[in-house]
Amino acid sequence: MLLELVEIINREYAKTQIVVLTATLDNSKELEERLTNINDLETITISGKLFRRPNYTYFVQRILSLSEIANIISELIKSDENTLVFTPSINVAERLKKY
Repeated sequence: MLLELVEIINREYAKTQIVVLTATLDNSKELEERLTNINDLETITISGKLFRRPNYTYFVQRILSLSEIANIISELIKSDENTLVFTPSINVAERLKKY
């Protein structure tokens, strides 16, 4: 699907520069060939050293107030952690955002 979208963009804007970032690409040569066929520009792969960020799971054994949750999220954001928060509803998410 990505390549079909790239083809459409390339038809509208000649010689489009395309940058693909991925951590899970198995066959970069195949992608290089397909991209070169789409826009007739040289395609190269730049590989870097593999890395893995640590994952943390927090298990909360009691119900927290919104202010407690907001404080925890705030501390994670300050420490430059990637943070994903699930809430039971959009209303709870909106209330959390106000803290």
